[in-house]
Amino acid sequence: MSKLFKKKEWLTLDQAVIHISNVLSEPFTLANIYEFALSGDLVLSVNFENIVKAKKVTFIKKEDIKYKKVFPKNLPNIPEGGYFNVPINAKHPISRDCWVENIEEQVVSLSGVWDLSMIGTEKFSIKQLYQQEISSDIEVKVPEALSVYVKGAEDTYQLQLLLTMAQYREQHNNLTVNGLKPKIADCALAYPASRLDERDYILVVRVKEVTRFIQSLEDSPQEDKPLHDKERTTLLLLFGSMLKKANFDLNERGVTGKIRRATESNNTPISEQTIRDLLPYLRDTIELKKK
Repeated sequence: MSKLFKKKEWLTLDQAVIHISNVLSEPFTLANIYEFALSGDLVLSVNFENIVKAKKVTFIKKEDIKYKKVFPKNLPNIPEGGYFNVPINAKHPISRDCWVENIEEQVVSLSGVWDLSMIGTEKFSIKQLYQQEISSDIEVKVPEALSVYVKGAEDTYQLQLLLTMAQYREQHNNLTVNGLKPKIADCALAYPASRLDERDYILVVRVKEVTRFIQSLEDSPQEDKPLHDKERTTLLLLFGSMLKKANFDLNERGVTGKIRRATESNNTPISEQTIRDLLPYLRDTIELKKK
């Protein structure tokens, strides 16, 4: 697969699992794919073999929203002088920190590979798949109020479904103009898709994303492991031997300052307080070793 890997633009999830496992020389599962996608460490994509409809959308952070005061009239349970703060540069929230700023009216056609934004119901779809892989009895409910968002190199889109002409005319009481049935634009027929599975797609991972992900694992710093008692004792003995070799008497008055100056001259300065705290352990370890 290594030779073919260089020629591919994307991998199916099963192919990605095999490749990552081979490179890392350790087991890597489909559940791991979903887990890292949910944590934001791995970007999943969808490949639309057939054309899907979408509208371009922009987002705004909650702290950047501007409001205007609206004073309602003749509403029950509203005190005199009461008002609502209505956003003037945002439409509706999709998370605690993010709002939809604008959705363009024009409906466009998408096909091919698009990244999952993981801010709408697409995230819940991945959560469902993850729970299925780990055989969990937890049911992941997908909020109907949210939409599905995919993104390209620059723009993000909200997936759309289209009413049929018959459905549209039925909703508008068999709309006619001068006795004729007018042609209806896609923008009038479109409404947001609430779930990813309402469209035909397969989940994939871009090859460059797989490469980046593997590199991020290899670059991850290893966690510092605490020293065991034997390791700590060995380190203290080594430090004590080096000090003795350099003619430092640990019981000499003013030895703390001498050691500090020695560390400074070696461009590895250690504070006197740190040395002072360490000296009792050094003395005790050396004395214990002599017995």
